[in-house]
Amino acid sequence: MMRDSEEFLERIENLRVMRSKGYRAPHKPLLLLLALGRVHGGGERLESYSAIEPLLKDLLVKFGPWRASYHPEQPFGHLRTDELWEVPGGKELPATKGTLHRSGLIKNSAKGGLPERHYNALKASPDLVRRAAALLLEKHFPRSLHAGILEAVMLPAIGLSSLAQASKRARAFRHDILDAYEKRCAACGFDLTLGDQLVALDAAHIKWHSCDGPDIVPNGLALCAAHHEAFDRGAFGLSPDMEDRGYRIIMSPLATASAEAGRRFLRHQGKKSKCPDPRSTRLRASSSNGTGGMYSKDLCGTQQTDTEVLGRSYTTWRWPEPSYLDLQTDRNG
Repeated sequence: MMRDSEEFLERIENLRVMRSKGYRAPHKPLLLLLALGRVHGGGERLESYSAIEPLLKDLLVKFGPWRASYHPEQPFGHLRTDELWEVPGGKELPATKGTLHRSGLIKNSAKGGLPERHYNALKASPDLVRRAAALLLEKHFPRSLHAGILEAVMLPAIGLSSLAQASKRARAFRHDILDAYEKRCAACGFDLTLGDQLVALDAAHIKWHSCDGPDIVPNGLALCAAHHEAFDRGAFGLSPDMEDRGYRIIMSPLATASAEAGRRFLRHQGKKSKCPDPRSTRLRASSSNGTGGMYSKDLCGTQQTDTEVLGRSYTTWRWPEPSYLDLQTDRNG
């Protein structure tokens, strides 16, 4: 059983996902997290595609990039190549380049699920479920989305910072970002402290660390907890203001609110965001060693950006994929 557990985690670690310009497709990770939630809840190993489709589509809409259409059938077939998924009778189903046709899946009442040995190992070890979920989240999603994804797939909250190195990296990044932004939210100026401790102020990656975004000031924003999650979910982004070489907040047209607190949030539309302090040691170091240019920063410094909007890699509407320098991506793929 131990051998099966380690093999499963190794396959999760080496999961192959589609990559393009730093973007990672979330389909396979989300399908696996959905399967882990079923194991945790005592579900059967195999489930019909018809039952999985609406659940996976909802996850793709909430936690994946905006698309004109969504295709939950894609990982249902492609995940088999990672030896982490089975579709009994799948060889007889119509497919194109490994993608099982949705119509064939529904017409033939096709079922899919984890291979039996992996399913049994997970059933026997709740800790293995936790470790697998933590690995998928750390590798493919920013931490601000972890709690929401876990709730959506019906998995309990889990400790995700198991690696000391990752924890040390996160602390250093947080220190540098909060220092550069003078310990204030770049969107609203929030700067609450309790004694000498900051409250609900985060260091957010612009290009996610899980999508190979580096831990440098030019790739970060100081954001309060509300604006951090809103940024990661695509509720707002930043647009260059060429007149003063700064950035202005652009709200998503899908973002709505009925209460006054939410409407105040929406009124950030068009407002200038805070820029990092040009005296920041880390900001100057990033610019001098060439890394600043990769992310079109200093944010309000000497470099200009070719982008129209700085957004997130996984979003709910038409933000770009995580590449500052290329907005001309196919948003319908």
